[in-house]
Amino acid sequence: MYVPDKPPDEQAARTWLLSGGEAAIAALELKAGERVSVFEDGVTADLLREPSPTVAAARIESVAAFARAIPDLRHHPPRQLLPAAFADLQALADQWAIPDDAMRSDAVEGSSSEEIDTLIVAVAPRLPEIQAELDSATEPLSDAQLRLQLLAEATAEAQEAISARSLLNRARDDSE
Repeated sequence: MYVPDKPPDEQAARTWLLSGGEAAIAALELKAGERVSVFEDGVTADLLREPSPTVAAARIESVAAFARAIPDLRHHPPRQLLPAAFADLQALADQWAIPDDAMRSDAVEGSSSEEIDTLIVAVAPRLPEIQAELDSATEPLSDAQLRLQLLAEATAEAQEAISARSLLNRARDDSE
């Protein structure tokens, strides 16, 4: 979960700049009069008109690659661990166990099929085990159990997203 009202982590920003951020900026090959602005919730680019759609698309992709390379520099709450039996899923929980439903949905929708497949392949077979852990818990759930529940919810949403994408692709293929 992000805490948007906190200032950026300036040390993390400096570390990123020194460990490849400057190269990412240079790779943009900005021309005079062009700029890229980085905000907490995204990146904007003011680029000059390009002579061809191919060149314009390449320039836009370079900005998108730059945006993907920027780490989240906002302060994060302390890392919450999963119950010990699910420690192997910790990295996925760090990415997907987002408490805010809308933010989690946005994360799923904004992820590649490969990222979603990784989540589903790792977590879906363990959903019965996760459910048993949550069912055996006393109320209220511990932080670790809540995080596990969020990971399970993200997995279910990812399964729905993959199904929807498959249907869309089939419909697109059928119309061609």
